[in-house]
Parts: sequence; C-alpha cells; structure tokens
Amino acid sequence: MTNQQLSISNAFQTFMTEAPEHAQAWMTAVQELDQASALDRKPNR
Repeated sequence: MTNQQLSISNAFQTFMTEAPEHAQAWMTAVQELDQASALDRKPNR
C-alpha cells in the first residue's frame, strides 16, 4: 500500500473483523476483476 489513506466504512471494517474468510474471498475477487479489467487505470495509482 502507498502512503495514501484509504477510506473504509465502519460496516466494511466490521465485515473484515467479523468474517475474515469471507472478506478475503471478496478481496481476492475484487483484485482479480481489477486485473482482468479492460478499463484504463486511474493516473494516481
């Protein structure tokens, strides 16, 4: 991660804490979709 602060909702933080296995599965899916995306990346990434 870079020095940029991520804004994470309280609900998502709770999800990450209370259901870490499900949260990891979602994060994996999001990362794979990001890699497969044909859209241009944002310049500040």
